[in-house]
Amino acid sequence: APDVVEAGTRLWTWLVRDLNAARLHREWPVAERQADGSVVAGLADIIACVPSGYALVDHKTFPGSLATAPAQLSQFSGQLAAYASAIRTATRTPVVSSWIHLPLLGAVVEVTLQVP
Repeated sequence: APDVVEAGTRLWTWLVRDLNAARLHREWPVAERQADGSVVAGLADIIACVPSGYALVDHKTFPGSLATAPAQLSQFSGQLAAYASAIRTATRTPVVSSWIHLPLLGAVVEVTLQVP
């Protein structure tokens, strides 16, 4: 239990101090119909309201270290880009940054997205 509290406190501190998050939406459902008729849907872990739009934060756990994280985290860029597109389309508010929170490693890593 103390480790969970510590991870939550680190995340909360980062959201307020570094992102200047004014409000958080947790487990926010997102969906968007694609041009081919398929639907991308999921739950965004955290959408933070920041001064210039939204910041998307996704929690991930995996065995490894901070040194190996970047190679493994790139595989989630498609999911984050799809969520960012759906959020922008639904709200008409830009997703200005996207992040992967690694609670077991005590880190947050920014993921650069190519959102159409």
